[in-house]
Amino acid sequence: DGYEDEVVEKFINHSKGITYTNTKNRSMVSKMNKACEILEYHEELFENGSIYKTDMSRKANEYTMGSYKTGFVYPSEEMHEDLLVL
Repeated sequence: DGYEDEVVEKFINHSKGITYTNTKNRSMVSKMNKACEILEYHEELFENGSIYKTDMSRKANEYTMGSYKTGFVYPSEEMHEDLLVL
């Protein structure tokens, strides 16, 4: 989303790594399923032969995520806020 390489590297270096766990609850599974349903409409954005899905990620960031209970956010705005505190 237009971030400089140095900012991305700094973010990655400050991360604690990747942790795989069981899904927290049915609500989270439902949200992941809904995201997959929405992105199926943008199937043409999948880049064949690459593990990087830049265009698909940008499209996903255009949709709000969350719930009426916790509120909705744009993922790209959340990432931007996280990068500012580094």
